[in-house]
Amino acid sequence: MAPRKKTYKQNHGTRLYDFYSWMEQKKLPAVKKYLIDENHYTEAMMAPSKRLQKKIYDEIINRIEEDDSDVPYRHGDFVYYRRSKKGKDYKIYSRRHHSQRHEKVILDCNQLSKGKNFLAIGLMSISPSQKLLAYTLDFTGFREYDLYITDMITGRTMKKLVQRIRSFAWAGDSQKFFYVTEDSTKRASTVWRSSIADYSNVEQIFQEKDKRFSVNVQLSRSREMIFITSSSATATEVRYLPANNPLGTPKLFKRRRKGVEYFLDHGHDYLYVLSNDSGRNFRLYRERCSAPGRQEELIPHRAKVMIDDVEVFDGHIILHERAEGFPQISMFNLDKGTSINIPMTEGVRSISHGMNLNFATKYYQYIYQSYVTPSSTFQYDVTRNKTRLLKQKKIKNSYRSQDYHTEVVKARAKDGTM
Repeated sequence: MAPRKKTYKQNHGTRLYDFYSWMEQKKLPAVKKYLIDENHYTEAMMAPSKRLQKKIYDEIINRIEEDDSDVPYRHGDFVYYRRSKKGKDYKIYSRRHHSQRHEKVILDCNQLSKGKNFLAIGLMSISPSQKLLAYTLDFTGFREYDLYITDMITGRTMKKLVQRIRSFAWAGDSQKFFYVTEDSTKRASTVWRSSIADYSNVEQIFQEKDKRFSVNVQLSRSREMIFITSSSATATEVRYLPANNPLGTPKLFKRRRKGVEYFLDHGHDYLYVLSNDSGRNFRLYRERCSAPGRQEELIPHRAKVMIDDVEVFDGHIILHERAEGFPQISMFNLDKGTSINIPMTEGVRSISHGMNLNFATKYYQYIYQSYVTPSSTFQYDVTRNKTRLLKQKKIKNSYRSQDYHTEVVKARAKDGTM
């Protein structure tokens, strides 16, 4: 049992006692000893079930397709994918030119993990030039990610550039970049600007001082706009900067308001705004970059349909929505001003984004699964309103989805709602 050491913190006039705060000091010898003792205790208590543990572990491994590859996705002139190999602990990231079959490994996490007790990969970001790969690694297990940049042509990796990074965005020239670091409380708080040519020369361009808010930086899919988003649980505030003017000053879109959330995306001369300023279920409108302030509403607030997210493409918008508690995807045609739902076959389902990095495309990838349908990657053709299955996770032991059935059963609550 861990020893109790009486300490307290004073918060808002209240004294809070904590007998185990000494364990926050990770480098303290007593902390390490306590963890080792706990591991020994666990091993002793679990020793009688070793055969059962191995049986369960072998069954789990038997259900995993160890030699596997994700669905490839197109990004610029290249096709990217990641794969796993039997006996290897980590993924291998590769690419090939879309007109060739020759594969080039751009990141082998098995090589990166050599001599390390732990490895986790955080973000990955390909430069607009398709020559550089920015990525973050955690070797500690404490979710503290450091930034590295690799030249995918030469294979040369720049030494660790930044510690404790949370988000990253390339500028349009693929030479300058932006990133967010966290403070001592692990809150993403500060946005910095630097360059490949002189990455030791760093400039702070924004700091979020309100501790209720965290900040994120990202490059739009159009690769023409950089967004800096400050967000709390109930409010947001966004600044934006043209990606071809990385040395400029980010411009504030709308000041934060209590209870109002909004998120920006970009396409051609428009900023697209997803906002709950008219109702909790959000609406979608746009403003011209060249003439801000004049709103053109595309999808009004709807009482029975909530918009969770939007993705702006060259001629259409993909909306991730929720109706009657269940997720759905719809496609809004920007030329026609009409919306159509992507067909879904099951009522109870889970839907998530696929890899959709190209702005000008007629295809959209999404990942679908349900209680009976294994994780499946689909491709939707926005011009033909057709969906094609690209890959479905293999389930061993002769699983057949047609042998199972799901249905939604509703009951009326006391207030009359279903």
